[in-house]
Amino acid sequence: MDDDVLDLARLVDAYDNDAPSIAHLLMLARRTERRYIRALRDAIEHADLVAIARAAHSIKGSASNIGAGKVSSVAARIEEGARSGIWDGIAEAAAELDGDYAELSRRISDYAAKIA
Repeated sequence: MDDDVLDLARLVDAYDNDAPSIAHLLMLARRTERRYIRALRDAIEHADLVAIARAAHSIKGSASNIGAGKVSSVAARIEEGARSGIWDGIAEAAAELDGDYAELSRRISDYAAKIA
């Protein structure tokens, strides 16, 4: 498995292998990130760089907290571009973020199903 999608080993270590707590954390993070991704799409649709940066920053932090490196990295690129006022690449990075988030979401579902 690609640890950059979801570093479960880090979470297992941090939570003393408490699978139910890890699953709960992951489900909360997924729900939160879904909300932030909707906010990011709305901000892009309305060409609001401040809101794009804010949503991307929130996604980056949430993803980083659970060890979702790919999602965090792409969100960081979006945030940096928006804060710099550079539109080039934001839409493409948002599409990449959608794919990375879908993979993360699958990993979270797989983990939750495995411990159920």
